[in-house]
Amino acid sequence: VVSSVIHSGGFNLFRILSDIGLWILAVAIVFAAGWLLTKRGTFTKTFRAVGFAQSVYVLVLLALFPVISSGVYGIVIALGFLAVWMGAAVAHQTRGWRALVFPVVVLIVFVIGSAVVNALIAGAQFTFQSVLGDMGIHNQ
Repeated sequence: VVSSVIHSGGFNLFRILSDIGLWILAVAIVFAAGWLLTKRGTFTKTFRAVGFAQSVYVLVLLALFPVISSGVYGIVIALGFLAVWMGAAVAHQTRGWRALVFPVVVLIVFVIGSAVVNALIAGAQFTFQSVLGDMGIHNQ
């Protein structure tokens, strides 16, 4: 929640809910990938491991300083990638190249999910403004 507030520059309930929803979707897909690769692990173990891996997002608080915000986001993404990789691999007892699937899946879900959410938000704003314009209410 704090990461969403800092990233969007203010409290945006839709952004917070979409980030939480994308995270749960990413955990479900990581679990499915782990299950298909090894037939080991449970959703609960995956949920805990990936949840603990996301604790690196506490470092996003440093992004409140505009001078270092770009570097902070880069470091947090890199650390999050490594933490998900290690956590999901342990939760599913995966070794070797197969363990690389987990962070890649999470990254793909967040990139595609963010693009879809942003497109939906832009479409909803356009629709809302069009309806208001048809009713004779114009934004200045």
